Amino acid sequence: MAQIAQDTGLGRESLYKALSAGAKPRFDTVLKVLKALGLRIEMEEALVGGVAYDAHGHPLPDALGAIAHLKAHRLKREAKIAAVMQANPAGDPDQWLPLAYDDVDARLWPVAKRSLLAHVERIQLLA
Repeated sequence: MAQIAQDTGLGRESLYKALSAGAKPRFDTVLKVLKALGLRIEMEEALVGGVAYDAHGHPLPDALGAIAHLKAHRLKREAKIAAVMQANPAGDPDQWLPLAYDDVDARLWPVAKRSLLAHVERIQLLA
């Protein structure tokens, strides 16, 4: 446990508490512990009867193709965000946003910022 605490940057007592029966650890804590153990979570497309549905319950034609396209788009955006962060290491999300989303209408930046923050967290976690 001491090694996991060191690798995650969390205190031993915090880890014991987070991992105890009935605890509800934060997702980032779980990811840090998995990373310290050399493990990772993989997501898989969820198909119901061979058909995937969007968030509104509408069937998606060529669901696997749509998922592959969305995944490629997100990874491309993440690479752009990582490049912006590397070029501006002293920056913050408010400074990175217009650089990473320069191809998006500025009126959508408040929504894009949520996506940016999720990507930043993932980039930092994987670093």
